[in-house]
Amino acid sequence: MYPMLQEGVLLGTFTAPDGEPDGFFAENAQGDTFEISEELYHILSRANGTFDFYQWDMPREYIDRVIRQLKKRRIITTSRLQPDFPFSRLVLFLFGERVEFLRGPCSWLNRVLPYLCVFLFCMGVPSFPDAVGRFSIVSLLPAILLLLLSMALHEAGHMCAILAYGGQIADAGLLLLGILPVGAYIGNTAPPNDRRSHKIQISLAGVEVNLGLTGLFALLSGLSGAAGQTFAVAAVWNLSLALVNLLPTAGLDGEQALSALLGLPSFSKFAADALRNPRARRMLLHGGPEGFFWLAVCIAQILCRLLLVLLFAAALLGPLLLTG
Repeated sequence: MYPMLQEGVLLGTFTAPDGEPDGFFAENAQGDTFEISEELYHILSRANGTFDFYQWDMPREYIDRVIRQLKKRRIITTSRLQPDFPFSRLVLFLFGERVEFLRGPCSWLNRVLPYLCVFLFCMGVPSFPDAVGRFSIVSLLPAILLLLLSMALHEAGHMCAILAYGGQIADAGLLLLGILPVGAYIGNTAPPNDRRSHKIQISLAGVEVNLGLTGLFALLSGLSGAAGQTFAVAAVWNLSLALVNLLPTAGLDGEQALSALLGLPSFSKFAADALRNPRARRMLLHGGPEGFFWLAVCIAQILCRLLLVLLFAAALLGPLLLTG
C-alpha cells in the first residue's frame, strides 16, 4: 500500500500578517506538531494510499528517509492494518480520486435515500411479525452472506452522503476487535460545508439503508421454503443493525448524529467529562429541571456503552452456546 495519512492527522499552514502562508505543518493524532516544507505539504495532501511517493522528483534514498521519518512521527502509514484500542482497522479498499465520478449520482441518490428507505420499511412492517416467526437457524449461512452485503450497503450509504456533500473518501475496510471482525468503516474527510443537516444525514445514511433493507427482506420473507426463512433472518438482523447503530455511544452513528444535532465535537466525550468533573456534576445537579435532564442524558450515554459491550459479548458467545 502507498503511504496514507494516519487517522487524526491534521495538515495546516502558519499564516503571515499579510494573509499569505508563512509555513506548513503536520500534526499527528497525539498532538505533536512538525514543521514541513511546502512541497511535502502538497505531497501529504495526496497521501490517501493511492499516490506513489516515488513520483516525487527526488532521489530514492531521500524519499525512503522521508517516509521513515513520517512513519516514526505517526504522520503516515503504509500498512493495511492500523492497530488501535479497542478497535483496529483493516484497510480493504483504497479510493482517493477514483470515486470522483460518483459525485453526481450520489448527490441525486442522497436526496431520495431517506424517503425511499422509510417507504420500504413501512411497506415491510406488516410482514415483520411473520418474518420473526420464521427465524430459523437452518438458514443461517446464506443469511450471513446477506448480512455482509447489508453491512457493505450500510457503509455505501455513508459514502453516498459524504460524496454528495463534497467530502473525500480515502479508504474502506473492517473494524477488528482483536482478530475478530465486528463491523466496517469508511475513511473520509469531512465535507467543506459545515451545515448541521448535512452532518446528521451523513451520520444516519447507513441506518436508513438498514431500515430500508429490513422492509425489503421482510417482504421477501413471504417466499416459500428456505428462501423465505433466509430473508426473515436477514430482516431481523438488519433491524438489529439499525437499532444498535442508533445507540448514542462513541463510534456509532447515533452518537455522531446527536453530536451534530447538539453542535458538539463529540457528545460521548462531553458526557464522560461532565460525569468525571465534580464541578460539572454539581452544576448539573443544581441546574434545575434542565440540569437533571442533561445529567440523565449523560448517564444514559454511559449505560448505552455498557449495553454495547453486552451486545458484543452476546454476539461472540451466542454461536458457542448454540453449538455447545
